[in-house]
Amino acid sequence: MNIWSMTLKEILVTIRNKRAFIFMLAFPIILILILGTALSNNFENTSSIGKIHILYYEEQANSYTKPFHDFMAAVKKSDLSFEKTTKDAGKQAIAKAKADGYIELSNKGIDLYVNNTSGISASVIQGLLKGFSDQYNLISEVIKVNPQQAKQLMASSSPTQHIKYITLNPGKKPNSMDYYAVVISTMITLFGALSTVALVHGENIQRTADRLLLAPIHRYEIFIGKMLGSLFVNGICVLLLVGFSKYVLHTNWGNHLWIVILILLSSVLLATSLGLMLSYILQNSASARTIIMIFANTSALLGGSWFAIPTPGWINFLSPLTWENEAVLKVIYANDFTATIPTFTYNLGFSVLCLLIAIFSLRRREGL
Repeated sequence: MNIWSMTLKEILVTIRNKRAFIFMLAFPIILILILGTALSNNFENTSSIGKIHILYYEEQANSYTKPFHDFMAAVKKSDLSFEKTTKDAGKQAIAKAKADGYIELSNKGIDLYVNNTSGISASVIQGLLKGFSDQYNLISEVIKVNPQQAKQLMASSSPTQHIKYITLNPGKKPNSMDYYAVVISTMITLFGALSTVALVHGENIQRTADRLLLAPIHRYEIFIGKMLGSLFVNGICVLLLVGFSKYVLHTNWGNHLWIVILILLSSVLLATSLGLMLSYILQNSASARTIIMIFANTSALLGGSWFAIPTPGWINFLSPLTWENEAVLKVIYANDFTATIPTFTYNLGFSVLCLLIAIFSLRRREGL
């Protein structure tokens, strides 16, 4: 009964602290909106190569004239522009990089000239022209054998069918708002350690520590009550943040929300344990808050809370947020649970270590 009374007391004290509630709820929401909007371009998965300018020259009365004009009409819809030129002008334009490609048509065949600086544009032109050439040669051979079938082949063929758009790593990826909803939620759990420090040192500041020690309540009941109260309040704040981002900001939290919530709650336990440990090790609350701020901000920087880290190195995995963000994002976007168990192990192991140190320090102290 004493433990539950102590827990309820800590919950009520924290709820009355408007500054703490604003910090745990309003601050992360504002961060999600600012970072998600300002850095949206960093999460774009598509890019445009712009208009592709192609010059061409055709000799009079060559066998490619009619098919090539049909080809040009078809691919003009794909941001390709064709311009007729002379032999010398076409080659000079390529040499000076004033065009992406130059095509010569004659009865001997098709010659393509591109500039090395054209990059992707040159590859697109080569791919299209190869498709046209293969189709032309195929139809020419079919005409010799079966002219009727050649007509059907020409009717069903399109030059643009020779290009296939394939996405590498085709799995879903978060946009900026989705990403920052996750990483800010995990980050704010660490800052919950500040409220835990306030609960412990608040008794001394309000001069209620002596009265608690004189009351018929054991110190371990006070310890457990404060821990449960802090866990409850910080856990509720995180759940409210997830709910707001999901239903108001419409961010993606995947199909396994309960696993994501368990990961976040394990982070809340880690932060609460850290706050308790520092509160009982350090007599000065200012020192405890300073250490927490340094730890939380360093973890946020290494864990990708401010900027996405495509390939985390070993130093990034010193931050608990790297483990948590990787686990949550894998669950949401890949239905991959391989990082979940290591993350739980990391958080629970660190929490147990902090609690053991806090209990050892409490036993050596005379007061709270």
